[in-house]
Amino acid sequence: MNRLWKKLVIVVILCSLSFSFSACKILGSCNRVMKTLSKVAFKADPGPYVPFALLPREKEGIDHPELTWDYRWSEDDFTLTQDSPVVDENDNIYWLDYKFNFYALDSNGELKWEKKRYMEPLEASRDGLLVSPLIFNRQQYIDFDGNSIWKSKISSSDLAFAPNGYLICSSYNSLMSLDSQGKLMWYAYIEEESYDLFMLDACFFDIESNGYYIYRAIQSEQGLGKHHDFMISLSPEGKIRWKKILSENETLIIGFVPHKDTLVKDVFLLAYNSAVMNEDLDGIYTAERSLPKRIVAYSTEGKELWEIEETRGGMFEHGYAIGSDNRFYYAFNEYSPLEDYWDLVSGHLNCRASDGHLLWSKALGCGIDSGLVMDKDHSIYFGSYNPDNKIYALYPDGSQKWEIPVELDFSFSLLLGHQKALYVFSNPKALIYCVQESR
Repeated sequence: MNRLWKKLVIVVILCSLSFSFSACKILGSCNRVMKTLSKVAFKADPGPYVPFALLPREKEGIDHPELTWDYRWSEDDFTLTQDSPVVDENDNIYWLDYKFNFYALDSNGELKWEKKRYMEPLEASRDGLLVSPLIFNRQQYIDFDGNSIWKSKISSSDLAFAPNGYLICSSYNSLMSLDSQGKLMWYAYIEEESYDLFMLDACFFDIESNGYYIYRAIQSEQGLGKHHDFMISLSPEGKIRWKKILSENETLIIGFVPHKDTLVKDVFLLAYNSAVMNEDLDGIYTAERSLPKRIVAYSTEGKELWEIEETRGGMFEHGYAIGSDNRFYYAFNEYSPLEDYWDLVSGHLNCRASDGHLLWSKALGCGIDSGLVMDKDHSIYFGSYNPDNKIYALYPDGSQKWEIPVELDFSFSLLLGHQKALYVFSNPKALIYCVQESR
């Protein structure tokens, strides 16, 4: 949710500053300069290359929850967590805030260390953390005590580990791959005819380590109103497999992508809304809820396989989880219009087979206000701020496993640990909760 907020804030700021499209023109010019420089600056380092030791994607579940500790900022030191807290194998957790502070807590909720002047992105391997210093934003690999292992010449706005153990970095409309020694393995410059400003909105991987990257392309001479979304798939070696335009006359729902701990097997889903964003955002929120939406299934070769339409008022507000059984678990929040606002009817949790067949759907009576996380046994965890401030766990068939009350606010995220623990980051109250297996 936080990532979507930040992108919306960027859009609003650019709109307010660029009634003559000057902000877009400046960004487009920067992008053209980067294109020229990148041809000289980014040359692959000689091998051999050594992959990172990755943390397990599948994590232990919690059967008997107990709220064991919380971490709270004082009212005088109020802050917010950024998008991507991470956890190591021993369930120490690491995160950044919007004041560019970098924190580490041990598995008992005690502060290990605090560092200044760091920013997103943030990722964790078995051996250390990848993070960006505020100055120059060049990627740095540090150990879990905060000591530097190496510094890269690469600046990156997004990071992700491919399943083969190599790091994928994004900068402007460039994609790069690094090994565990900081060596540049390959570099790819992404282009789209007649468009000169690009934003990477999402990426995910399949079990073969092919990457899928969703970009928003903008014509800077015409401002934010002239854009479309496209997807490009690269092989593990950085070669283009295919490219596909996703939306021109409707809006791609950017948040509806696979959860970072799940991998695509042979099918993935994207969602669209027939609402179209204009430059001043007039009516976009009402339109997103009221107009029909559709989920489209694609093969890993980029071919459309099937689609379903959702005509009820509401939103696909979060990403989805993919089970090892190749089933898709996703949420839909249903709303009904009132005179001045939209009223929640129910959150719905859905499970579909890879051929589109609906296996089950469960109306929950509460909103699903966080993304879904899944343990190795396919139990699903999510949180509800509206109306009841609880964390829920459901079995793979949709039946309830447990619920536990916590103090939430309208923005929060969940992080499943490796030692039967679930961490809840609640903004803007700046709280972290730990839910563990009862001892």
